[in-house]
Amino acid sequence: MRKKIFLSIFAVAIVTFSLGSAIIFSILYNRFVQEIREGLETEAANVQLIIDNTDNSGNLLLAAVGRKSNNRITFINRDGGVIYDSFFPAETLDNHAQRPEVALAFKTGSGSSERVSDTLGERNYYYALRLEDGGVVRIAKTANSMLGLISDTIYWIFLLLLGLFICAFFPHVF
Repeated sequence: MRKKIFLSIFAVAIVTFSLGSAIIFSILYNRFVQEIREGLETEAANVQLIIDNTDNSGNLLLAAVGRKSNNRITFINRDGGVIYDSFFPAETLDNHAQRPEVALAFKTGSGSSERVSDTLGERNYYYALRLEDGGVVRIAKTANSMLGLISDTIYWIFLLLLGLFICAFFPHVF
């Protein structure tokens, strides 16, 4: 009888831990995503300011900023052609006019979107702003998806659950 009560309490503890972890993970992940979006908007506004307030030397300045940024910066002309990209040679990239965030920026002045890489478990966040000359600057950041974050921490969660299991079934050791 005593063992049955103990197992029931242990099962309730595991379920409570799991549900609590899922709720906390969800809240923290949503805050993390919000901070990414805010950071992209700020960086895009800064790059927009640089481009809109410089002459042709703005491209050199943009390249310098692109080398210092951890985010991907793409400068797109009004036809959707890539003029500059901080991660890839511009001539190797397709036309970006139909990308959701770019199309929205052409239409309304700004746009954002997210896309998930199923193979890498990563989520790409994009924010684009229309420039005075009709082009668009787009900033992109890659971060773990919720599944990617869980896979990064599953080892520690497993160790914690194993510790709880050992404490529960071998209390005399502690």
